[in-house]
Order: sequence, then structure tokens, then C-alpha cells
Amino acid sequence: LLRRVACSRGRRDQCGSNSQDKNWSFRETGIWNRLSGRDVTSMSAFWDITIMQELPGGWRGEIDHAREWLCMQLFEPFLQTPVQQLAEQIRRLLDREFARNLVLEMDHVIHLNGRLMRQLQLLDEHLSYQGGELRLSGLSDECYEAVERTKMEARFPRFHTRQQALTGHNPGHPR
Repeated sequence: LLRRVACSRGRRDQCGSNSQDKNWSFRETGIWNRLSGRDVTSMSAFWDITIMQELPGGWRGEIDHAREWLCMQLFEPFLQTPVQQLAEQIRRLLDREFARNLVLEMDHVIHLNGRLMRQLQLLDEHLSYQGGELRLSGLSDECYEAVERTKMEARFPRFHTRQQALTGHNPGHPR
């Protein structure tokens, strides 16, 4: 099961979900809103909220919108778990959000092994087929070495921040 928790931007300390109630609550400009029967995810761009998405295998993603891009900060599980379904779960999320462009913020990913690289390749292929793009940001030096070992620098150029990824500005490789 996927569980979503919606938070107003900047007020993450006051967010949560009521496990007894299927309606979602979030704080927006000081007013508690209850979205009876409506999917918070499809309204996230309108409400300017951040959504925490739990994915199978212990992975989590914090999602928000920036122009025509969906930004997802990926959080690695504490235990090494299989990543086979990660690309598929993120694809479903993109389809639900009607997004073709994704910035995957990898600041909290410590290990970038071959299996995770393969999931990123699958996700990139899917987005390219849809006319979209995948950009990775915030990779540590050790994680980006995995990208270089697999000769994927052209496919995944290095962006240090979300803003660099959104604008396509890569300070390591001048235009």
C-alpha cells in the first residue's frame, strides 16, 4: 500500500495523516482544510503543498511541483532493500501527477549500486519515450562515481542543486 501525507510548504512539523480517516488534512495559510473524498495528489500543484509518498521497500519521496517539473526528494531506507519496483512506483506517481519531467533529488541516497542505477535508467527511458526528461541532483561524490563507472555522464549530467537541475545549468560543464 502507498501512504500519503500532505504538508503545507514550510510547515512540515505540523503535518500528518489521521489513520482512522481516509480524508487528508493539511495546513494552508493557517486554515485546516479537509478534502473530503478528493485526491490531494492531483491538487498538489494548485495548493502549493509538499506530499510525502511512501514507496514499497522502505523508500520515501517528498514531492512538490516547480513549473512544468515534478521534484521528488528521494529518501533511502535504513536497511538495504530490493529496488526492483522503484522505477515502476515512480512511474505510477508521475502518471497520477500528469508529469513528464522529473528532478530526482538524491541528497539522502547514500548507496548508488548497479540495481538502483538500472532503475534510474528504466525511469529515464520511460520519460524520454513520453517526451519528458529525468534530471538527478544532489548526488554525493561517491554516488556520482557510480554514474561515471557505468559511462552514464551524458545521460545523467551532474547537478548539485535542484535549482541547477530545473534550469539545466551544470557548473561542472560550461555551455
